[in-house]
Amino acid sequence: MGGNGKTSQFAVASMALGIAGFPLIFCCQFSCVLCIAGIVCGHIGLNQIKRSEGRLNGRNICLAGLILSYSGLVISLLFIVAALLIPKQNYLYIQGVGYKTN
Repeated sequence: MGGNGKTSQFAVASMALGIAGFPLIFCCQFSCVLCIAGIVCGHIGLNQIKRSEGRLNGRNICLAGLILSYSGLVISLLFIVAALLIPKQNYLYIQGVGYKTN
């Protein structure tokens, strides 16, 4: 919790990828890739910070990046599952009357 060490680059990368991936939730594939990269960087960063014995800072940045990345990944996967499970109705609407095409 001190200010003597430098900030872990993986912590910064995790936060940046989490911030970049979260607004792109509706672009599911791209968001998933960014969020998975953020999760990997976050865990590597936490591991580095723990092993550095105080030389590296950025644990809170790492945790924020992990929270954003995990939540973005879960929401993206929920959208993918919802898109696959919701049945597609093939209706042709002519003057307010619906006709099923299949």
